[in-house]
Amino acid sequence: MNRLRNGPGGAMSRLMNLAFNAALSARPVQWTKSGMVFLPLAFSFNEEWSTADLGRFWELLASTVLGAVVFIALSGAVYVINDIFDRKRDQLHPSKRRRPIASGALPLGAAIGLASVLLVGSLAGS
Repeated sequence: MNRLRNGPGGAMSRLMNLAFNAALSARPVQWTKSGMVFLPLAFSFNEEWSTADLGRFWELLASTVLGAVVFIALSGAVYVINDIFDRKRDQLHPSKRRRPIASGALPLGAAIGLASVLLVGSLAGS
């Protein structure tokens, strides 16, 4: 018998809901701000790289992408930690009470685990 049966209330469905709420807690709408780390790459043309030396461009692009990922992970960790500490207050707020941690859609233990993984991952990547 497949213990991870799919369907309403199944383990796979609960796992997908948990992953969805974990992602929401990291505030993906805010991730566009990480695009700012790409600006120096654009402005470094003819200073650090040129079309004649695209190898250097790819090195810088890889570093920039890593920087954006680290920034996303670190900011996500801060959002989750903030929501953990503010969960009681957020439960009383008309719109914030719908956030995954305040509403209980993301259990406190899972939120702490998520914040830990994001924080350690961002520090390891920096």
